[in-house]
Amino acid sequence: MAKDIKVALELDTGQFNRGINQSKQQVSGFEKSSTKSLGNIQNAFLALGGAAILQNIISIGQTFQDLQVSLDFVTGSAEAGRAAFDNLTKLATQTQFGVEELVQTFIRLKSAGVEPTNDLLITFADTASLAKDQLGVLTSLTELFARAASKGKLELEDFNKIEERGVSILGLLRKEFKLSIK
Repeated sequence: MAKDIKVALELDTGQFNRGINQSKQQVSGFEKSSTKSLGNIQNAFLALGGAAILQNIISIGQTFQDLQVSLDFVTGSAEAGRAAFDNLTKLATQTQFGVEELVQTFIRLKSAGVEPTNDLLITFADTASLAKDQLGVLTSLTELFARAASKGKLELEDFNKIEERGVSILGLLRKEFKLSIK
């Protein structure tokens, strides 16, 4: 005796749908707030990067202003200092050295009574290009000329500093002036 059992199932999906819609709204709200938070974090990082770049720009500007003041002093006037700075800026495009290195060389030579002409600075740059430590050679040559001007003489120690940096200055003197250097 089999009896058929019929079950009628009627679902009230309204409450279920309301729950789903509420969950969707919460997920959407979370997504919007997360996106906004990520945007704020991104903006914060951009601001920090911008601040660092701005700080570098200010620092470079201060360095160049200090160099300009030094040039004004050694040349005797703001006009002559500006002309020297403009000249050294152009000269930097023709050498492996930057404006700062050339200005420092100019100031050291001028302070010692040596007229730092473009020819002299280019000769220094060309000589320095022969060595691994190019800035060291530029500095050594600058000091060599400055000491020669202030002392009125050169010592072997002055030449050895350049030799140690890989430039055979004594060999160049022997060849150029047919000197016998012992």
